[in-house]
Amino acid sequence: MKNKKQTVVLGLSGGVDSAVSCYLLLKQGFNVIPVFMQNWDTVINNDIKGHNKKLPDGCESNVDYLAAKKVATFFNLKLHKVEFIKEYWDDVFKYFIAQYKKSLTPNPDVLCNKYIKFEAFRKYALKNFKADYLATGHYAAIKQTKNGSFLLMPKDLTKDQTYFLSDLNQEQLKDVIFPLANLTKVEVRKIAKRIKLPNWDRKDSMGICFIGKRQFQEFLANYIPNQPGNIVDIKTNKVVGKHIGTMYYTLGQNKELHLSGQPTKYFVCDKDIKKKIIYVCAQADRQKYLSSTQCELTSFNFINPSSSKSLTYLKVRFRHLQKLIKVKSLKKTNGKWILSYDKTLSVTPGQYAVLYKNKICLGCGEIRKIIK
Repeated sequence: MKNKKQTVVLGLSGGVDSAVSCYLLLKQGFNVIPVFMQNWDTVINNDIKGHNKKLPDGCESNVDYLAAKKVATFFNLKLHKVEFIKEYWDDVFKYFIAQYKKSLTPNPDVLCNKYIKFEAFRKYALKNFKADYLATGHYAAIKQTKNGSFLLMPKDLTKDQTYFLSDLNQEQLKDVIFPLANLTKVEVRKIAKRIKLPNWDRKDSMGICFIGKRQFQEFLANYIPNQPGNIVDIKTNKVVGKHIGTMYYTLGQNKELHLSGQPTKYFVCDKDIKKKIIYVCAQADRQKYLSSTQCELTSFNFINPSSSKSLTYLKVRFRHLQKLIKVKSLKKTNGKWILSYDKTLSVTPGQYAVLYKNKICLGCGEIRKIIK
């Protein structure tokens, strides 16, 4: 990979991770072309409620772009800018909202990687710049073999982003470089500080992929009208509070319920969309109402098809950076994918079950329903 004639297009976001990635790629002798992506427009997308009033138009992308430009200038590189606003809306956000309307809990970061970063952006990079590779600042690793590409956990397991990359395929990974695969976040910051990057101490971005941090309930209200209803204790069937919409809450959630003064801490354990009821259980009853050992998946994406031949000694993660859980089996029965696992709390429809074998991320399936 140290051929100076090889060109790599780098997604430069304005954050320290992609900035250090740029440094490492240049150090390896690549011709680096930094590109900034803007995939959200607050005006076009009617993003009125819930954003940061201190930012211009409530949009973080303007601030990110200026930060990315400073990094590119630091390396004497020209920063290119590309917009995938329509693609993001059509391929990520419409599905995101549709799932919330069903009172499910989708993960936009998984969709964003699948359809934008490693699809629209990848094709743009390879076509417009005749690039040999695409690079991003993800904390993940790729192993290229004669049997294809394998996605692996990075050195820094506390920053592991394979969960968000689990819906990618062979075509999308065959020409990708993750420069931070063998570095920890602490090491990345040290490199940034040592070479005096202008954004070495910039805080990591938070919030929804390419949209940024939002007051979530207010943000969703831009696209889904409030649908008030009762919060009901599932054990006693008593009304213990009010809510503004079942779609704003996820299983296992105990924040934002506004149930102060109750004798116990409550957790969301079920939802009735038609009756607009959120059922909650007391902390002492979480195992009874929130635990499960099986779930049905809509399908399963094997990043490398060869991984499907040996489905033993697997572990699963239902949320980003969640502790890995032992898998008992993954079987396709009557056209349905059924995943069995050690008893776990708050497995949530709409989220992803991401499978691992040792350090290899095998792929993912979207959770359709929980089987107690």
